[in-house]
Amino acid sequence: MPPLVKVKGLTFKYVTAKVPALQDISFSVNKGEFVCITGPSGCGKSTLALTLAGFIPHMYRGNLEGDVFVDGHNTRDMSPGALAGTVGLVQQDPEAQLCTLTVIDEVAFGPENLCLPQKEIRGRVKWALAATGATNLLHRNVYTLSGGEKQRVAIASVLAMTPKLLILDEPTANLDPRATARILDIIQSLRHERDMAIIVIEHRLHKLLPYTDRLITMDQGRIIEDSAPDQMFVSAAYNAGHAGRGQSCAKHEGDESDTGDTGDTGDTDDARDTDDTSYVNDASDADTVGYQGDGAAEKQAVDARDTRSGAVPAIKGQPYSMLSVSNLTVEYDGRKALDNVSFSLYPGEIVAVMGDNGSGKTTLLSALLGLIQPTTGTIEFYGKDISGLRIAERASVMGLSFQNPNHQITESTVWQEVELPRLNFGVRPDVALPPTSPASDSNDQSAARGTQSKTRKLHRIQGNENQRPEPELSRLLLDFGLSEHEDQNPFALSHGQKKRLNIASLLGYMPHVLLLDEPMVGQDPARQSIIVKKLCEFSEGGGLVIMVCHEPSTISRCCTRALFFQAGTLLVDEPLNSAFAAFGAMGRTEYLPPALHPACSAEPRSGRPGCRSGKPRTGILPANQELVESAGAAAPGTGTGTGLFGLGYVPGRSLLHQMNPLVKMVLLAAFTITVFAVKFLPWQFILFLLMLSGYGLAGLGPGFFVSKARMILRFCFFILLIQVIFWHEGHIVWFFSIAGLRISVWSEGLIRGAGISLRFLNVVGSSYLFVSVTNPNQMAYALMQSGLPYRYGFMLITSLRFIPLFNLELTQIRNAQMAKGIDLQDKSLKGLARQVRHTFLPLLVSALEKVDALTMSMEGRAFGLHPTRAYRVAHRVSKKDALFLTVALAVLACLMAVSLISR
Repeated sequence: MPPLVKVKGLTFKYVTAKVPALQDISFSVNKGEFVCITGPSGCGKSTLALTLAGFIPHMYRGNLEGDVFVDGHNTRDMSPGALAGTVGLVQQDPEAQLCTLTVIDEVAFGPENLCLPQKEIRGRVKWALAATGATNLLHRNVYTLSGGEKQRVAIASVLAMTPKLLILDEPTANLDPRATARILDIIQSLRHERDMAIIVIEHRLHKLLPYTDRLITMDQGRIIEDSAPDQMFVSAAYNAGHAGRGQSCAKHEGDESDTGDTGDTGDTDDARDTDDTSYVNDASDADTVGYQGDGAAEKQAVDARDTRSGAVPAIKGQPYSMLSVSNLTVEYDGRKALDNVSFSLYPGEIVAVMGDNGSGKTTLLSALLGLIQPTTGTIEFYGKDISGLRIAERASVMGLSFQNPNHQITESTVWQEVELPRLNFGVRPDVALPPTSPASDSNDQSAARGTQSKTRKLHRIQGNENQRPEPELSRLLLDFGLSEHEDQNPFALSHGQKKRLNIASLLGYMPHVLLLDEPMVGQDPARQSIIVKKLCEFSEGGGLVIMVCHEPSTISRCCTRALFFQAGTLLVDEPLNSAFAAFGAMGRTEYLPPALHPACSAEPRSGRPGCRSGKPRTGILPANQELVESAGAAAPGTGTGTGLFGLGYVPGRSLLHQMNPLVKMVLLAAFTITVFAVKFLPWQFILFLLMLSGYGLAGLGPGFFVSKARMILRFCFFILLIQVIFWHEGHIVWFFSIAGLRISVWSEGLIRGAGISLRFLNVVGSSYLFVSVTNPNQMAYALMQSGLPYRYGFMLITSLRFIPLFNLELTQIRNAQMAKGIDLQDKSLKGLARQVRHTFLPLLVSALEKVDALTMSMEGRAFGLHPTRAYRVAHRVSKKDALFLTVALAVLACLMAVSLISR
């Protein structure tokens, strides 16, 4: 049987690249085979995936040599759309891959583009959702989905195309261990049930290797190894090459120097990010191979870590916590993202914040820095309540690295970017620790804390602005593999490089606390080792690291303590080994480093001051309970929708909700025409009553309109008042005096004002009723089925999808810039210019990246392949719709006729 995929002598160089991203690649993949492609960041993995899916050479310009055959078709001759039924590509970020507004429409999108019969479209949607365990998400809005749910829907949308080859680019990069296990189980079941070939691109191998038939290792655009995974070989490489890594973290014995970058390959995912040619050996760190062998090396690293944490002078005997949180609660729309959280953290600690997606981890970091105002609770820094401090004041002692690195980047060069926080905040000087005498009374301790606060006041950098006198910044860029890019635009860096740049910019001004949100995402094992080393150095200097991380093996290498959250509740606050034992007791073994599973039965060890020891606190939820999504901000598009004055679609099952959108559009147009045609006040009042009855038919009630349109009602009252006072015709119906001034109310002014106000209310109220009962997604589909070219229809759908998403991103970008010490509250012209530079530039970059990803997603699912497309549901005018439309139009016509006759 011929192979499904055959690659022969493939070489590709992007137009703007200096060296090829792929060099002389040759391999084949058979049906039903599970192949994992790994290698350092920027080695060409994502470029290879784009080539297999046909996006190269059809969407990316460059010089292509060699051939790629998929199911007998040369990808040179087949567009990504034409290959859509053969190859399916799931991108790393599912958020940017989703094209429509609802889950069911998202999964149906591809089969509709293939012009399949309605019955087959529905069958594929049902099968794809069932195969990915997403049937319960059928009618959900995509904005309401958690990260794991979005990933499942993204896979389902590609599966609905029934590809023979499924390619997944780092499918678990942003997922918690539980969601990761679900995704891998889904992929494995598809392989067996459909005889589908699977290619997974991934840095983290320890969970993938049990499923893998072949492991292809790439470096510098070449395949350097293609064979079945050899557990004994990889484990031996790990034990030989990294047995002393725990000691290295603690004492820095041996120099894990970074060789820097060697040029840009143009890889769309990660530009040339390392020149390490021994990836097979160096990549086999605890995260990559920790599941193999007896785990002795990993245990040795953990023991060294525990020895280090007990030896740090900043912790030993220290009675003062650096950061204390008491009864912290954060609510969004009545839902608790954090629920009564309390803990105390100490200098020298590296604290892992763990938990499932949506458990409140990012919310915690945002609340600590003041980006989110807590509902209740206090946050203290060395005994001082900082709950009332501005973001910039907190950011001088707490540095936050956001999950999306683009949100924090604004400068024109890498050097300026790493230097900016240092210029804004200064540098933390060496300071004396608070007194440790247990005999000190509370007043003495308070005084000591006050002295501590003063001694930690930051100072500015002195020197010539035209020079670069800060050797530590140059060293940071060298250590993080960015030294060769210091004069380059930071937006041109890869995702992994941007993450490291953000961390370097924080270390450049040395805050007291590092808040890191998923710092290891996009990093190959060699780069992860560098980040781990720098964090250990920072903590040994007395700094506190609070790190959100999903990888237990990475956590076991450097962290001294774990905070585990579930649905906003802090369930575990323990020294690390005690926390692992607690996870085992909870049945949450997915959060254990595989090599340490046997240690979970050991007795928990007692911890430092502030750490809870013994059994985990009560209130643990069942391990199999589905968690509630508690995102860092209220999900746009949920509930009643968002928009001007809170207006938007309100889901429902009423007569008006189920009516064809085009029928509702005709009724709205007819009602508006009647409102402007009818002149007499009684007829306007009748129209007003008809409009209110519409709210009753929608199941909303007149009170709903009143509650949502208070500003409109105030405006109408203002119009009435103006007309009554200044229109002097007819007869006086009432008069009064104000400060000796006689004011008369004339009959014509009263009638005119009431008529204008009612007309305004009728137009606005009917329009709002239309918006409230009309699903914009269904409206777009109805317009396309009535003759609107489908490309224009999907322009409307994508606009509706991304406008609120960009609004949320703008908020996150503003927060990220204020966390760097940038003042975005200045209303002067200079301040407004600063706002444009530091907010809209990152937003533009983010928008362009999302548009590129969306274009790839739509093209990869055959959008535009045919001049027309099919639809899962036909939006026809039912008999009930026709009857309602006829009666409504007849009533409006009678009102208009009577009004004209009465003239």
